Amino acid sequence: MYYQVSKEFIEKLPTAYFGAVAVRGLDNTREIPELEQMLAENVVSCEAYFAGKKPKETEDIVPYRMAFTSLGINPNKFLCSIEALLTRIAKGKGFPHINAAVDLGNAVSIKHRLPMGAHDLDTIDEGLDVRLAEEGDTFIPFGSTEEEKPDPGEAVYASGNEIRTRRWTWRQSERGKITEETKAILFPIDGFYDVNAEEVHKAADELVELLIQAEWEYRENQRIERCLNNAAFRYQAFIDNIDYSPGRKLDKNLILRLADCSYIDRAENVIITGATGVGKSYIATALGHQACLKGKKVLCRNAQKLFTLLRISRADGSYIKEMNKIEKKDVFIIDDFGLEVLDHKTSLMLLEI
Repeated sequence: MYYQVSKEFIEKLPTAYFGAVAVRGLDNTREIPELEQMLAENVVSCEAYFAGKKPKETEDIVPYRMAFTSLGINPNKFLCSIEALLTRIAKGKGFPHINAAVDLGNAVSIKHRLPMGAHDLDTIDEGLDVRLAEEGDTFIPFGSTEEEKPDPGEAVYASGNEIRTRRWTWRQSERGKITEETKAILFPIDGFYDVNAEEVHKAADELVELLIQAEWEYRENQRIERCLNNAAFRYQAFIDNIDYSPGRKLDKNLILRLADCSYIDRAENVIITGATGVGKSYIATALGHQACLKGKKVLCRNAQKLFTLLRISRADGSYIKEMNKIEKKDVFIIDDFGLEVLDHKTSLMLLEI
């Protein structure tokens, strides 16, 4: 896949400067509250920046209006996408949440006051061209199903004869729009080398950083979810939710020290004692949950069920396999331990664990 700018376009707009960020393997089905919050914060900052100003008269937008004129586009009739976006925000109309990828592009676009597109790479056969419209080109307006033809010589983004953006950065097509099913995106950023080239670089760098951060957080959350599922806890329990009421006589400082999980690295055992119903299982589960958050492999088993399973495994020849499962864990929680006297063979099993 290529992304290129034609000689004819550069001849009309010699100061044009382009940035681009491509991402594949995207999961755009997730809701990412942090991105929604960032978009909202950037909208608020933008409103403050344009207080008492008309976006079209600022140094951020004037170069684009001049460029539109150079390209034969009436900037009063056809607003550059960033001018339309900033004008909407300056009027206090805000900006809606669409989906994670679109929110991300809009948040960066608003912050750096740059036009930024978003094209589904999986709908592009060979590449994306910034060029002048040709005979045979067609465009489907966003939200429509009917084709229209661009003006001859009009500046466009095109994939073959499919126009993806008309009048340079005016309006994108229904073709290649970003949906929750989109897996790969090209984010083009349009600027000028003598006006805002540095800002184009900053926007591209921030976009890459945010994409990497979002991917890392997604993988980390997936890892934690797998760890919690594999741990087989009976219920959810959290360190922060432990009740330290005086009657329970819990040592809060000790539990918080255990919550740092350093006892695991020191290969120390933790024995939680107390009367029935005081919350021993909850504390053990909370410590196990904390270990999962720290990247440790955890397994939780009820004592009676565990020893029954091990006795059966001795009979059917799978004992070593079961013990290997336990051995691979960083933390092994035996719940409801001590409710019955262990016989000699069970005691040996416990000793081996």
